[in-house]
Formats: sequence, structure tokens, C-alpha cells
Amino acid sequence: MHFILKGRYSGAEILVRDLALHQKANGHEVGILALEPTEDDFIPIRNMLIDQGILWYEPLKSIRRIQRILHVRKYSLLFQPSFVFAHSIIPAFYARSAWIIMPYLAISVLHSANCQDYPKGDLIERFISKRSSAIVGVNKDALEYYNKYIAINKNSLYIPNGVNIDNIFIAKEQRESVRTAYGIGLGTKIIIQVGRIDPVKGQAQTIKAFIRATELGCVNSQLWIIGIVQDAEYSEECKKLAKNKPIHFLGGQSSVANYLAAADLYVMPSKCEAMSVAFVEGLVSGLPIIANEIPSFREHSTQPGVKIINTNNINLYTESIAFELKNARRYIRSIDHLSIQSCAHSYDKLIERLNAER
Repeated sequence: MHFILKGRYSGAEILVRDLALHQKANGHEVGILALEPTEDDFIPIRNMLIDQGILWYEPLKSIRRIQRILHVRKYSLLFQPSFVFAHSIIPAFYARSAWIIMPYLAISVLHSANCQDYPKGDLIERFISKRSSAIVGVNKDALEYYNKYIAINKNSLYIPNGVNIDNIFIAKEQRESVRTAYGIGLGTKIIIQVGRIDPVKGQAQTIKAFIRATELGCVNSQLWIIGIVQDAEYSEECKKLAKNKPIHFLGGQSSVANYLAAADLYVMPSKCEAMSVAFVEGLVSGLPIIANEIPSFREHSTQPGVKIINTNNINLYTESIAFELKNARRYIRSIDHLSIQSCAHSYDKLIERLNAER
């Protein structure tokens, strides 16, 4: 069973979607428990998962604290999971706090674990960490931080996020027809950024750098911004910056494969990430990538066509965009370990290990 905060277009929930489908296809009984109602634009994904035989439990309205504990107790008793993968901070807290004697083994999946989430020496997390049968980090730095400053778990392991590589490859082979379907003119260059609209994702930096790049001669180009609105005020700020410019806000998307196929450059100026599913999709696409100099991105700096820079330096960001648009090409990268199959296999091996230790 997977615990999530709510059904939404965010990295943790997209990973859960793909893991759940893979686990169901391999004969497992799979359930997903959400602590909040599904966001409207994610409802088709939730319904698709239900149609595939995956059980989905969520409250009818927003709930807090004791209600969440009762919600977890009710539906974990109903589903009777052997294992619970609790994705991110809040689901991990309730997965381990709802029971005096837990009827399942709880695995905390750290989609982000730094001082913004768990302050050094966090006493509450240190106490309930004893109830984690395993700790999974989706990036190495997150896992190292947790083990150093919170608690050490003998079953701590690094499992990078995985994506559906086949979908991205199939779309890439149909690039010309995809671009035609989107009405993209011959010679037009497309920059794409994927991630929720939030200051931490840095859309404003991209917009400023893109506008400057067009002033430097990249006139036949467009910026596509894909992602749900997390911060409404910031979203309005971004739209004001983008007014009357070839910049398009495309909202949350269930699949970005076609957008990646149509694009020429992928940018990710995030201030903080663990192991972004969106970044993995960019790697798999073969597009040139400009990303901010944060630890989780630096892990991939040796991959061909990945440029790690300080994206807060708008002049440098602008120059990088202009250069990459003029020299756009696709790169062949080492990506087998980033497939959803590889990711799911690692989770299966963890289940086998925990079963053997029972």
C-alpha cells in the first residue's frame, strides 16, 4: 500500500502512480491511501488507477490530525497491507503514528530530506523513526542528511525515481508529427520547464532569462511552462512577467512525453529538489538540459548535454539558453537505471529483504 498526501501532479504522486501500475501488473494487490481529497485535474489519473484494479482511499473533505489518524486506521484495517510505503513527510508521520502496534511494516520514502523538512536533531522524527522498517532516499544527499542528522536505519537505501522510458522514446520518434499537431512552425525552438508553479521551482528566473535571450537574437522561440499552481501569488507574478511574450502556461499534464518530443531545450532552475521525476524525464528525453547547481542535479553533471550553472545569475542563465538554442541537439545518455522497471525492481527487492527479516 502507498500513502500519499493527495492525488496531484507532483513528483511523489507521479512515482506512486507508475509504481502502483507496475506492481499491479506483476500480480500484487495494491492500494493507495491519500490524506486529502484529490485535486480536480488529477481525478482522471485516480479514476484510471481504480479502473486498473488499484484500490484508492481518500476523505471526502479536508481533514486534520486526529481525523487523519482515524482515516489511516480505518482503511489500513480494511485493506490489510503487509507493507506501507509512505511518500514524503506528512504521510510518513501518519503511517507510523496511527498505531500503537502497527499491523504493517512502514517504509518511509524521502522525496526530500533536508533542513527545511527535518531540522537537524528533529526530536519528533527521531522518536518515530524507530518505527520505520526501512528508509528509502530518492537521492543520495537526502539519505545521507537523514542518517547523519536524524537517525540511522539498518535498512537505509538509495532508490532513484524511475519513469516510463518507452513512452518518452515512442513520442521522440514521432517528433515531427507531434510538432505539427502542436502547430509549431518550421525552425521554431521550444524551451520547456516542468514543475509546480512555486518560488522554489524558479519559473520567474526562467521567464526573465528567456525574455533576455529573445532580445539577444533568439526571436523564433517559445517557452512552455508545465505544472500545477502551488502558489497563486507567484503564478500571477510569473504571468505578469510573461505578458505579451511567446510564453505559454500549460497547467498540469498527465504525460509530458509529447511535450518533450516537441521541445529543443529543457530547463530546471529549482532551488531545492530531491530526485525530481521531471528532471529524470528530461534526462531520458535526450534534450540538452540547463539546471541549477544543487546537489541532486550535480549527481548527473557528467551525463552528456547536462549543464549545471547558477540559474540565479540571470546573465549566465540567459547566455546558456541562447547558446543551447543555437546548438540544439539530442544526446544519448545512460538511463537504464532510471526506468520505472528498475525502480520497481528495487522496491521488490526491499520487500523480499524485509520479509526475510520477519
